[in-house]
Amino acid sequence: MKYLFVLSLFLIAPAASAFNPTTVVVDQPFEEILIPMGSEGQMQSYLGTLETYPHLYEFILEEPTTLEVRVRQRAEEVAGPVNLILLEVNPDTERISEIIRLNTPVIERNRDFVGSLGITVFESEWVAVELDAGIYRLEVSTPLNQSPYELDFGRESVANNYFGTFGTIWQVQRHFDYWWPRYLLSTYILYQIGIIIIAFGIRHTWRQRKQITDAA
Repeated sequence: MKYLFVLSLFLIAPAASAFNPTTVVVDQPFEEILIPMGSEGQMQSYLGTLETYPHLYEFILEEPTTLEVRVRQRAEEVAGPVNLILLEVNPDTERISEIIRLNTPVIERNRDFVGSLGITVFESEWVAVELDAGIYRLEVSTPLNQSPYELDFGRESVANNYFGTFGTIWQVQRHFDYWWPRYLLSTYILYQIGIIIIAFGIRHTWRQRKQITDAA
């Protein structure tokens, strides 16, 4: 029974805030990053690193949709803000028209410790905009275009698989160039350490009781 109890603790580990980000690699300047759009509101996350040039994400909406988007970056006081520009592409003329722009200063953004990932970030507010069916591009940039970032679409997080969560934490921390001890600040990792301590405590108590019973 004691083993079933410990196993149950592992299985109910809090993975609700887990997600499965995609790392994007741009081979040439201004190359479009083509992304599929999931169900409205479902979170999709992308990890990118700006190197001299902005990043351009392109997606197609088959029907009217409420697009929700935000951006995160490592919390550094000297950091320039990661900005967003949403553009609509005319399929006939390929003419570009700007829909909305996010360029608030870093000091006006929320500084947040993301406990599940063990990192501290500046995150923008969520931008929500009603869009018709069509072709769209989202430009990600900073004043110097030298920064790692996380781009999120939708707020409804999809739980990662159990072991995939460990890899995701490592992936995100490495992306933002954190040193490996930061891994131990993740509440998810701390939860597992707590489970191990409880398991050893249960085992030790059980062995002591068994020794007392045998001696009697």
